Amino acid sequence: MARFPNRYINYPDTEYREDTQFDQINTLLKMRLKAIEYMDKLKDFSPRLIGSVSTGKIKNGSDIDLHIFCDQIELLFIFLDDNKIQYEIKEVQIQVGNKQVIYQHVYLFDVFDLELSVYPEYELRVTTKSSTDGKAIKRLSIAKVEALLEKEHWDDLLKMNKDK
Repeated sequence: MARFPNRYINYPDTEYREDTQFDQINTLLKMRLKAIEYMDKLKDFSPRLIGSVSTGKIKNGSDIDLHIFCDQIELLFIFLDDNKIQYEIKEVQIQVGNKQVIYQHVYLFDVFDLELSVYPEYELRVTTKSSTDGKAIKRLSIAKVEALLEKEHWDDLLKMNKDK
């Protein structure tokens, strides 16, 4: 499948922050495009999109949730520093089965905020359950997000391209 060129995702940072009207469909499209942009940047960490942006159930103020996988989190920090991507780090305690596990979450700030949940590489193949509802979390690869864009937003993408 062809990659979505950068021309689809270069839009002014203030366009959505200042908008008092919440356009769910347009915002979802923009969030999915932004997710692809960051998934491409973070490709060495096997990013997977989860949450409301993947399901389409966003609300005003939703962020983009990505699971990324690396055994040495310092490599992620070096990557972010080298690419001048500002971030904040927070440890999050999550119930896994009958024990508490601490994971690192990294927050990125862009047109839409991103939350990176960092897992060891072996967990890429493990089905993770949501700490909120106990259901299996569906993780979308960049190829699956692109397929979702084609399926749900193709006409909007063509219109965006035509308007440029």
